[in-house]
Amino acid sequence: MSETSDTDVKLIPPLSEWETLSALRTQLEAELFQTNKATLFSALERAGVTRIAVTFDGYGDSGQIENVEAKAGADDMAMPNAMIDFATTVWGQRAGALFRHRHRCRRKPGL
Repeated sequence: MSETSDTDVKLIPPLSEWETLSALRTQLEAELFQTNKATLFSALERAGVTRIAVTFDGYGDSGQIENVEAKAGADDMAMPNAMIDFATTVWGQRAGALFRHRHRCRRKPGL
């Protein structure tokens, strides 16, 4: 004798290519965030920076950075003039295809 049920089985459709790429990019960006954070902190540590103070004017998505100050202990110091390589993603590229861009720390005028 066979059993029957009135319960509807809802099938989950397979992910579209866009959804698959979006999920892969989200995962890769989370991994790259941790890698880039470690890269930045390591460069700051090598330069002797112990604290960064950022002055922001505004709130939420509205506003801008007014000033960035580097500290060595309690002392002000010039922002290191260095190039740092950060890994980035490009939409449509498969996982493992990483791109890098260089970012220059800019010194505050007068320091």
